[in-house]
This record gives sequence, C-alpha cells and structure tokens, in this order.
Amino acid sequence: MVKPVFRELIMPLASAVFIDRHQIRAPADLLQVPLIQSTVGVVQWVDWFALHSPLNPPERFALRFDRALMALDAAVQGLGVALESSVIGGVHIQAGRLQPVFDPAWAIPLQAHFVVYPERHGYRSEVAQFLDWLHTQADDPSRAAAPVSR
Repeated sequence: MVKPVFRELIMPLASAVFIDRHQIRAPADLLQVPLIQSTVGVVQWVDWFALHSPLNPPERFALRFDRALMALDAAVQGLGVALESSVIGGVHIQAGRLQPVFDPAWAIPLQAHFVVYPERHGYRSEVAQFLDWLHTQADDPSRAAAPVSR
C-alpha cells in the first residue's frame, strides 16, 4: 500500500525585513534580489516562474545549497529569498523569522511524502495505530522542521 502522509506548499520565503527593504511586490521584483536555490528541491525556481511570470529566473543563483534547511537559514539571515516548503519552513514561519513573499495561493502544492507498507499488513492494529500517529504528527504544524533527537 502507498498512502500520502501530507501535502506541502512550495513558496518563496524571506524575512519580513528583507521583503520590506527590497519592496518585493511582484514576481519581477524577485529578479532584483538574491535568490537562494536548494538543489535537492523537487520544485525549482524555473517551475515557480513558469507558473507565475513570463520572466525566466536567473541562470545563476546568489546562493546554492544541497540542503533545504541551509537554504531556509540563509533566508532567515536576510541573505535572499528561498523557494522552499511551508512544512520544512514551518518552524521559521510560526516564529516570524520567515514569511511567504506572496499570497499562499501562489504556492505550488506538492504531494511528495508517502508511507509504504505491504497490503497484507493493512489489517494489523499496529499499522493502523502508526498511521493514526503519523497523520497526527503531519497535521501538527509545530512539528514541522523540528530537530530529530537521537
């Protein structure tokens, strides 16, 4: 069985100070500021611009990271605008360190997280309990991007 766990929204995120300082109001304004690229993201700047603007994103980015959390940290520090997940960036958004640059309606919805298990185990109470717990965790925005304790 393959079941979706949660859906996320991929959107430009930046600090409120950065947005105000650079007066970002329209997609074209993004071409005047440093854009942060997360190279592992399923959705890239080219995808976002293709949906929301006739303009093309830059060929080179001010900052490039192979980790979403590093891209988000750079945006928190006011180094540019990151195109990232509302789930992964949820802790920063809730704390007010980041905010969507545009209305969330401009986000790209993404279903990329699934739980997979053998169909023959679908009747087991342990599986049902785990799925209930997993969905509870996924529905709790306070757990987004929380550090994993080991």
